[in-house]
Amino acid sequence: MIHEISKDSLLSNNLLEDLYSAPVMMDAIDGIIVELCKGSSNTSMVVVCVHGGVGLIYGTQLIQQFSHLDATILALQAPELTNSQFLSTTQQLSLQSRANFYAGSLDKYLGKKRVPYTLNLVGYSSGAKIAQEMATIFESGSEVIRKCNTILTILDPPTFLRDSTEKQFAKLHPEEAFLCEFISCLPDFHHPKYGLLGIHILQVLEDEEYLMTKTVEDIFMCLQSIIIRYSPSPEFLLQMCSIMSLHGMYESYDSWTDTVASNLSSAKMFALKDPSVVLDRGWSNGIEGLIIVKAPAYNIDHLSFFDYEENVIALSDHMKNESQKLSLKLISQDRKIDQLKEESL
Repeated sequence: MIHEISKDSLLSNNLLEDLYSAPVMMDAIDGIIVELCKGSSNTSMVVVCVHGGVGLIYGTQLIQQFSHLDATILALQAPELTNSQFLSTTQQLSLQSRANFYAGSLDKYLGKKRVPYTLNLVGYSSGAKIAQEMATIFESGSEVIRKCNTILTILDPPTFLRDSTEKQFAKLHPEEAFLCEFISCLPDFHHPKYGLLGIHILQVLEDEEYLMTKTVEDIFMCLQSIIIRYSPSPEFLLQMCSIMSLHGMYESYDSWTDTVASNLSSAKMFALKDPSVVLDRGWSNGIEGLIIVKAPAYNIDHLSFFDYEENVIALSDHMKNESQKLSLKLISQDRKIDQLKEESL
């Protein structure tokens, strides 16, 4: 069952074009897991595509690349898309709680598998940090989540703001950070056809006296009322902006409050722009063996990675090769253990 969104609503740019081509799945498992391709219970190949900032699924292009293998391909969508309670202040998911929620749902979903499996986590855009957190959870294991082998692949993660600006951002209260993110999202969903919406929002943002004397809640409620009055699809716009703001807030905020995952042994990143910019963001600090390569289709739009077959093939081949290497490594380790056992007898 797919949630229908009117295409006449706010179609303004490529971002919204992509939103309509990746609909919300209302029957997702636990509200987040979508089965793109279900392998047998004996498969050891599991691919999980972790959603980006807007929370929608991707990865259908991988199905053909794995069609000759016994593989399970899953896509994760943000629970906020089907359960508005997650947008409430009391149930908002931080970066860590989101990663734990997703990892727990995946662990439960994969619990009936008969053989050990390798979890290929793919983090696209803002999903990179979520996938990184999940990789740490699965590699460490816990009382409620089983330990498993993971392969982390990152696709064109955001570089965010420059250090000095982002550090100032982290000094804000979470609700202030949310408002900043919400305001920055609005232009992505604005169409000149609905000029009154943009005009009234700008009038609020340019009124320094109003901004200095009103609370964060007052400002947000004011913007919300403008959207409800002047947007042709206010529910959709508020939902999308809120989801993107939550992800952006917690991703940036948590990154500068030292609460993100670290000490991963390896990962590979496909960059669509200058890799040095990515390094400036400090990704290598949390992943000791991070390898950054240019995607085969390079210098393209951030949202277009899967539109180029050469990128899809490169990503698929990378996961297949890494899974095979890991499998051979584990077989070698098992043989050494058996040999030591025999020698001790």
